[in-house]
Amino acid sequence: MPGQWPARYDRVHLPHGWMENGSCLQRTDLPWIVDRPTATERLEMATVCGSCPVLAQCRLFAVGARVTAGFWAGAPRGDQLLQIPSQADPVSRPVAGSSDVGGAA
Repeated sequence: MPGQWPARYDRVHLPHGWMENGSCLQRTDLPWIVDRPTATERLEMATVCGSCPVLAQCRLFAVGARVTAGFWAGAPRGDQLLQIPSQADPVSRPVAGSSDVGGAA
């Protein structure tokens, strides 16, 4: 765990202590902070995240802190990240019947 958190992490109103229970801490051999992991590495990291006891807290933290790199909550940061609407960070949703297609099933 880093000794100094980036200032943007202070926007998240979750304690940082939950991170100590992350499954990722047991798999330090995986490239959690690499910009472009291989497909095999992404699959393995997603598998580790899938059974993580703090997956929900990880997702909330990553979205709330606007983390822009690495692999958090079962997904690489960037355009593949699931956005979670909240009062602090509302996400606009497409209107039913619009031409916007995509996203997770």
